[in-house]
Amino acid sequence: MISDPKNELGKLLNLTYIAMDEIKSIYKELGLDEEIEGYFDTSELNVPATFILTQNEGRIIYKYGKRDVSNRAPGGDLLDTLLKLRGPK
Repeated sequence: MISDPKNELGKLLNLTYIAMDEIKSIYKELGLDEEIEGYFDTSELNVPATFILTQNEGRIIYKYGKRDVSNRAPGGDLLDTLLKLRGPK
Protein backbone atom coordinates (compact mmCIF):
# COMPACT_ATOMS: atom_id res chain seq x y z
CA MET A 1 0.00 0.00 0.00
CA ILE A 2 1.25 3.44 -0.91
CA SER A 3 -0.18 6.76 0.21
CA ASP A 4 0.71 9.63 -2.10
CA PRO A 5 -0.91 12.76 -0.58
CA LYS A 6 1.15 15.18 -2.71
CA ASN A 7 0.71 13.01 -5.82
CA GLU A 8 4.46 12.84 -6.42
CA LEU A 9 4.46 9.16 -7.43
CA GLY A 10 1.21 9.63 -9.34
CA LYS A 11 2.86 12.30 -11.49
CA LEU A 12 5.88 10.07 -12.17
CA LEU A 13 3.57 7.23 -13.26
CA ASN A 14 1.26 9.55 -15.24
CA LEU A 15 -1.63 8.75 -12.87
CA THR A 16 -2.77 12.32 -12.22
CA TYR A 17 -6.11 13.72 -13.28
CA ILE A 18 -6.57 17.49 -13.43
CA ALA A 19 -10.21 18.47 -12.96
CA MET A 20 -11.68 20.31 -15.93
CA ASP A 21 -13.06 23.85 -15.73
CA GLU A 22 -16.62 22.68 -15.11
CA ILE A 23 -15.45 20.62 -12.11
CA LYS A 24 -13.52 23.61 -10.80
CA SER A 25 -16.72 25.73 -11.00
CA ILE A 26 -18.59 23.06 -9.00
CA TYR A 27 -15.82 23.13 -6.39
CA LYS A 28 -16.16 26.91 -6.25
CA GLU A 29 -19.94 26.65 -5.73
CA LEU A 30 -19.26 24.25 -2.86
CA GLY A 31 -16.78 26.69 -1.32
CA LEU A 32 -13.73 24.60 -2.20
CA ASP A 33 -11.97 27.25 -4.26
CA GLU A 34 -9.68 28.35 -1.44
CA GLU A 35 -6.59 26.52 -0.27
CA ILE A 36 -7.44 23.70 2.11
CA GLU A 37 -4.99 23.13 4.95
CA GLY A 38 -3.06 19.89 4.46
CA TYR A 39 -4.30 19.44 0.90
CA PHE A 40 -2.15 20.47 -2.04
CA ASP A 41 -4.73 21.27 -4.75
CA THR A 42 -8.48 20.66 -4.94
CA SER A 43 -8.38 20.23 -8.73
CA GLU A 44 -5.64 17.59 -8.91
CA LEU A 45 -6.73 14.03 -8.23
CA ASN A 46 -4.81 10.81 -7.87
CA VAL A 47 -6.05 8.20 -10.30
CA PRO A 48 -6.60 5.04 -8.25
CA ALA A 49 -4.21 2.37 -9.44
CA THR A 50 -3.41 -1.13 -8.24
CA PHE A 51 -0.16 -2.96 -8.86
CA ILE A 52 0.90 -6.40 -7.69
CA LEU A 53 4.64 -7.00 -7.83
CA THR A 54 6.71 -10.12 -7.30
CA GLN A 55 8.48 -10.06 -3.97
CA ASN A 56 12.06 -10.73 -5.08
CA GLU A 57 12.29 -9.25 -8.57
CA GLY A 58 9.79 -6.41 -8.17
CA ARG A 59 8.26 -7.44 -11.51
CA ILE A 60 4.74 -6.11 -12.14
CA ILE A 61 2.39 -9.07 -12.59
CA TYR A 62 -0.89 -7.16 -12.33
CA LYS A 63 -1.79 -3.54 -12.98
CA TYR A 64 -5.08 -1.71 -13.08
CA GLY A 65 -5.87 1.97 -13.39
CA LYS A 66 -8.68 3.97 -14.97
CA ARG A 67 -9.07 7.73 -15.37
CA ASP A 68 -12.50 7.40 -13.71
CA VAL A 69 -11.53 8.15 -10.11
CA SER A 70 -14.47 6.08 -8.84
CA ASN A 71 -13.25 2.93 -10.62
CA ARG A 72 -11.20 0.37 -8.67
CA ALA A 73 -9.56 -2.93 -9.51
CA PRO A 74 -12.02 -5.83 -9.42
CA GLY A 75 -11.54 -7.89 -6.25
CA GLY A 76 -11.83 -11.17 -8.14
CA ASP A 77 -8.94 -10.17 -10.43
CA LEU A 78 -6.78 -9.34 -7.43
CA LEU A 79 -7.58 -12.61 -5.70
CA ASP A 80 -6.94 -14.65 -8.86
CA THR A 81 -3.57 -12.95 -9.36
CA LEU A 82 -2.53 -13.49 -5.75
CA LEU A 83 -3.56 -17.16 -5.87
CA LYS A 84 -1.52 -17.67 -9.05
CA LEU A 85 1.43 -15.97 -7.40
CA ARG A 86 1.16 -18.29 -4.40
CA GLY A 87 1.11 -21.34 -6.65
CA PRO A 88 -0.26 -24.79 -5.82
CA LYS A 89 -0.35 -25.91 -2.20
